[in-house]
Amino acid sequence: MSARQHQTVQLRHLQGLYVRYRDRPALLSELEYLFGLRQVASDNLSEIAAESALQLNEYLHALGDPHAMSWVASQIDLAAGDGFIYYLRSANVLETAIAELLRFAPMLFPDGDMRVVTEAEQWQIQFSPLPQSDRLGGLLRYEAIVVWLIRAVSCILGADIRPLSMQVMTAKMGSTELETICATPIVYQAECFSVAWPTSYLQSKLPGFSASLHSTLQAMFNQRFQHFQAQHTLLWRTWQHLSRGQQLAWADLANTAHALGLSSASFRRQLSLEGTSFRQISVQMKRNRAIHALLDSKIRLEDLAHSLGFAERSTFERAFGLWFTWSPSQFRRELNRSFPHRHRAKWHVAEAWSFAECHSKRLDEALDQELVVLSKLAPYWLDNPKHTALLLVELNLLEIDFNKGMHEFAKFEYSLEAYTYRNLLCSSRGIPQSLEQEQYQRALLVANFSRAVLEDCAFATLDAEHGLMVWAAYFHRLATPLEDLPFAEHCRRSALLLILWGVNPDVLSYLLRWSNNATLVSDYLEHALDYLSARLDQQSLAYGCWRVEFGQQNQVYSQWDLLLKQINHRLESPYFAHLCDLESFTLI
Repeated sequence: MSARQHQTVQLRHLQGLYVRYRDRPALLSELEYLFGLRQVASDNLSEIAAESALQLNEYLHALGDPHAMSWVASQIDLAAGDGFIYYLRSANVLETAIAELLRFAPMLFPDGDMRVVTEAEQWQIQFSPLPQSDRLGGLLRYEAIVVWLIRAVSCILGADIRPLSMQVMTAKMGSTELETICATPIVYQAECFSVAWPTSYLQSKLPGFSASLHSTLQAMFNQRFQHFQAQHTLLWRTWQHLSRGQQLAWADLANTAHALGLSSASFRRQLSLEGTSFRQISVQMKRNRAIHALLDSKIRLEDLAHSLGFAERSTFERAFGLWFTWSPSQFRRELNRSFPHRHRAKWHVAEAWSFAECHSKRLDEALDQELVVLSKLAPYWLDNPKHTALLLVELNLLEIDFNKGMHEFAKFEYSLEAYTYRNLLCSSRGIPQSLEQEQYQRALLVANFSRAVLEDCAFATLDAEHGLMVWAAYFHRLATPLEDLPFAEHCRRSALLLILWGVNPDVLSYLLRWSNNATLVSDYLEHALDYLSARLDQQSLAYGCWRVEFGQQNQVYSQWDLLLKQINHRLESPYFAHLCDLESFTLI
């Protein structure tokens, strides 16, 4: 199992939606179109993508049905699973069954941390989603898991056992449906998910006890668990380990290797074979934690520094400056200046994506190709797989097996599809879906033109990581696509947005460089985009700062016009038809 498969949901477990919305056929059709929902038999093991499953949760919540998935969990036929509940029922007492549930938790709940806490009067099962616990889709997923767990304990005991109490991390909405489903008091917006029962239940004899059946099923599930562990990369296991509690603050290579059952040398060697290192993983996780925390103005920099394992605030500030150019305080100021109306909860989480893009068949096919080389991007894949997918498709196109879902594009055709850029625009800055066609087409043309210009630029190809530079040019207006801002300001704001999305700072180095000082490439791009604006507005271009390094001015302008024609031909938009009329444009 690779990182992208975490949280996948089998379609058979979602069949309750067809019952819940049987009087709303239009909604069911919409869910089928957007998320791949479909009716399947109880023994069908087909899944929907992890991101689609989370988006489905969030979509129903936004429609005013916050506990839809919890209700579906309350209707699942526990006998229709893979036999795991039967295995737990075959134990001698409940305590043994719960111990086995805890042992297999990494396989059952790979995106979370499960704990069992036993006290004098009660025992609890606690869950904490990892690592983005404020992702709405993930919280709704674990709310449904707790509902399933309540039913599972009753099924194991052979009686309808009500829990003593329940806590959820989700917010209280204008509904009492969850209380009705669980039949217990509920505390909302808690620090973790938990459900409690009387301690006396732990020694209850189970009605399904069978030593021979338990032994047979245990061997089967042990084998499945070993297969699960073997398929997980060491990178993912390291990330999961460091995500728990305060591990990241004090962990080093030696104690992490020990916790994962490896020697330091073996740990280092295996990570190297996966194209990464302990330091890379640790640093990226600290970067992401830092960015996440800085969105909350109440968190003090001293406290943040210590939580990340830095002895002093100044040490943290120096490290942050190396990562992102700005100091932590400057980063906060830049965010407030560039995006004064931002909503903290929407910055870095994937519900900001439009639903159709999250269920993109083309991207899903690309992600299924094991030949995609993660290289430097490997550690960043885990936190934000969909956004990283865009980078992988863009930067590693030639390393994807095109015979398995992707085909090789020609020079001016290997950008992502137009709808991808549109969805990025519409979701990243809250641009309404009713965006005027002309505005969108112009933003799309700017993206394609800047990329084509840089790809075609002879001096830019001297850069050692030219692909990263071209990608930066393509998305340089992502944060403010419709605003008329200086080139450097577009780069700065887009860098901020992509940092919040968890994109590799190495990729963003060009945007950051272009936003701070002029370079030959940024001057060239700025001139090209001024040229494009003049062409689109059918105005004269007055620009007296042509640099000899650019080449012969008339030849470059002619080449840019050729690029515009090629892009226009590919986009096949009537909006750009006037681009072919070169006589309508003059230069000063």
